[in-house]
Amino acid sequence: ILNSPASKNANNMGSLLGNKIDAFPRTIQFITLALSVFFFFGIHNVLQEAMINTEGFTFGVMLGWMEVLGVTLCSGLERSSLPFIGNGEAKKQMVAPICAYPLLTLCLLMSSSLASWSLNYINFPTKVVFRSCKLLPTMLLAVVMGNSKRFTVIEIGSAMAVCAGLITFAAGDWSLSKPQFHPFGLTLVTLSVFADAVLPN
Repeated sequence: ILNSPASKNANNMGSLLGNKIDAFPRTIQFITLALSVFFFFGIHNVLQEAMINTEGFTFGVMLGWMEVLGVTLCSGLERSSLPFIGNGEAKKQMVAPICAYPLLTLCLLMSSSLASWSLNYINFPTKVVFRSCKLLPTMLLAVVMGNSKRFTVIEIGSAMAVCAGLITFAAGDWSLSKPQFHPFGLTLVTLSVFADAVLPN
């Protein structure tokens, strides 16, 4: 199958697409990708909040399961070099050991499903405020797991400033909807933050 004309055409399409993207300056590539991330995450959050606010919807945890399923399927498609997302090569070789994937998948599942589940007990602005603090536990785990040297005071201060800015920005919604601090909901979103902090480490 890999040597069939259809497969070669698919790989050629992937190579052509990759070459066209690489033709742009690195700055343009970075800006385009960054804007795409913000755009699609924005759509994700709008849809998530709309579903959670639907009367009678109490299946927040299933949103996390569906997100992980979507990530799994799309990752499999990307690695298989299908025609519409071909990378111009055959299937890529696995870099990380297979034993690393179950833990990462579990952390991703916990991060997504617990955060979505918490929306049954707290409102969306409260969740965003807590999730905005993810950088700090990520740095803490990086030191504990030995993935980084100790951070300098300037780096810690910068991280706290970023988190404070995100919290201030997210807190703007509190003027429209009062924050909800249900203990179980706060526990869920806190656990999701720490599960998410494991992923980059």
